[in-house]
Amino acid sequence: CNNSERRHAQIHYEKTNHPLVLNIYRLIKDKPKRADENEEPPQKISKLAIIPESEKDKYEFITHVKCYACGGIEIDRTSGDLPVVVDAVMTSTSAARQSEIKAWEEEIGECDHTRDLVQEQPRALESQALAHCNDCDLKENLWLCLVCGNLGCGRQQYGGLGGNGHGLAHYDKTKHAISCKLGTITPEGTAASCIQCQLSKLADGLLSGRYSQQPEQDGISPSMFKTLIGKGHVEFSTMRQQDAFEFFQHLIMTIERKEHNNPGNDPTKIFKFTIQTLRYKDSTESSISISVPANKIEPNENNEAKYEPVNFEQCLQSFAADSAIEYIFEEENWVPRKISKKFNFQDCYNFDKYIAHGRQDNEELLPEESPAAPSINESDLNKLLEMGFPENRCRKALIATGNNGADIAMNWLFEHMDDADIDAPISGSTSVSNAQEPSKDDVSILMTMGFSEARVRKALSETV
Repeated sequence: CNNSERRHAQIHYEKTNHPLVLNIYRLIKDKPKRADENEEPPQKISKLAIIPESEKDKYEFITHVKCYACGGIEIDRTSGDLPVVVDAVMTSTSAARQSEIKAWEEEIGECDHTRDLVQEQPRALESQALAHCNDCDLKENLWLCLVCGNLGCGRQQYGGLGGNGHGLAHYDKTKHAISCKLGTITPEGTAASCIQCQLSKLADGLLSGRYSQQPEQDGISPSMFKTLIGKGHVEFSTMRQQDAFEFFQHLIMTIERKEHNNPGNDPTKIFKFTIQTLRYKDSTESSISISVPANKIEPNENNEAKYEPVNFEQCLQSFAADSAIEYIFEEENWVPRKISKKFNFQDCYNFDKYIAHGRQDNEELLPEESPAAPSINESDLNKLLEMGFPENRCRKALIATGNNGADIAMNWLFEHMDDADIDAPISGSTSVSNAQEPSKDDVSILMTMGFSEARVRKALSETV
């Protein structure tokens, strides 16, 4: 964007010295209507087919190429390589479409023909902007034969649209089994990989109010943000239904790791607070798990279980009560399950009564437990030693970074090499552990049951 309020495009140019930009306007198309009653109705469906609605069907696109080095003036989009570049941008796969493809890819298996693929002598292909079917003039929905390089249009679809089936005819003639749709294998950019870019874009969309003023805009769907945060996660990288709280916890952890070396820039600190436990030990948390009374009432007409509404403040008082509360889960066939309950919330809450005041005059402290020796992963320690770092520094780095792997510890070492106490002895003894770090999934599952992350990790480390 580049206007009087938001100059992000200009700032990007000043930061990177990348002068050329493609400006895209997207206008919603009116749905086609029959001109009069005498007009022929559309052709009846003669076969069952899935025809996805494309962006071209829904929108009209108007594009301009501008140069910020020349004061932001519009330039001729037909000069040089601009037509090819603009075409590549306009035909690239969106983040939402990539997520849909990812969901389908979970069901895709290997093909014997790909393992036995033999390609003919390589030959130069025309630019995609000039490419067309070898047997007709169609320039869209083209399929590239990965054996000989033949370009054929896709099969004919309902209404005579989409192609003339020359790609399939090429297979029938040559038995070349492997082909790829032109434009589906392309180099991708890096804005799906910049967490700060995606967080900034999401915040701007939510706070600006621009999207709430458009009646056709049904909220905000941050597909690129979700794809980036869920990348590599066994659940959040899929299109399956997700738990909102678990995703929030994963988001907090992802941002914390990203800003590990810059804690002052960590935006998740606004969610964090300190919990003071029985021995007056403080632990930093970003969430609490509260016990919820599950008092059943008469089932509804569908014989579904119903529960009494619960006040949120009542649950907070139970959490901060003096006595310990036993965790009780609703179970079905010995398996915990989620239940649907109504929560009553106020517009504003005063948390002053939950502020900790430390030890009181009439209280007697429990005896202190001897601190457990910090555990060090032997595999990570050996990796650092093989890099040539002294053992004392390796141990200190692993402890300082919470045993989160050799790579993070190595970065810590480079950043603290000039510290005056880098070679000072480590206070207390350390033990070397062969146990692997608990998986993120195991930690997440137990935390959803109401246990803090510190207790979960300790329990998992002692039961491996």
